[in-house]
Amino acid sequence: MAEHESGTERWRFETGATVPASPTVAEETVFVGGYDENVYAIDAESGAEQWRFESEGPFESSPTVVDERVFVGSDDGRLYALDSVTGEEVWQFETDASVRSSPTVWDGCVLFGSHDGTVYALDAATGDREWEFPVGTQVGSSPTVVDGIVFGGSYDGDVYAIDTANGHLQWLAEIEHRVYSSPTVADGRVFFGSVDDTVYALGANDGETVWRFETDGSVLSSPTVVEGTAFIGSHDGNVYGLDLEIEGTSSGTRTALGTLGHHDR
Repeated sequence: MAEHESGTERWRFETGATVPASPTVAEETVFVGGYDENVYAIDAESGAEQWRFESEGPFESSPTVVDERVFVGSDDGRLYALDSVTGEEVWQFETDASVRSSPTVWDGCVLFGSHDGTVYALDAATGDREWEFPVGTQVGSSPTVVDGIVFGGSYDGDVYAIDTANGHLQWLAEIEHRVYSSPTVADGRVFFGSVDDTVYALGANDGETVWRFETDGSVLSSPTVVEGTAFIGSHDGNVYGLDLEIEGTSSGTRTALGTLGHHDR
């Protein structure tokens, strides 16, 4: 960990392989998984290991921590709920393919996508299935929820809005190019990127395209909106600040959890 003012190393923690997932910090603890098939809890101040949990596959999903539970997906096809203090498994839910989407939690429900082509909603306490929505192709995008609607994207280029109460589709926008970027929402608009080198803004109520901005490379990064400006990176090597002509800031469950569009609020 780097010192705030100087950037000098404060500590480092060695895992057994590459760490592609983004760390989540909660309860003065860093939670992160990696290709060595472990999720780690690391003391944020000292870098000391608090616990580790081993699965049967690598972790690319970033953990979400709510109410002393760590929710995280694995390439073994499961979503795990772990005790944030002890690392013990509370429950697991098995899908038919890798879970690389990072989960979000809304009103007692855990929402995530799987490479089996399905968006799932599970009871956060028990892991029981509340509903599922068949997208039809791999879901790597992580969902965000605003006003009871979950927004996400899929590998076939669809962006969807689903009612969290019942799993019913509200609208579907056909972008026609893979959407790995996780959407963020501000001022009634949904912002995300696509592998067609484009950043999109859709109406949150109807999915209609409001505008698009073309870069010179695939846009896999997830946007952050702060006071009317969207910040997003592209495979063309640039980070863009886009004037949205709105006054809004990223909203939704994943923003509040610090796992998407993380900024001072």
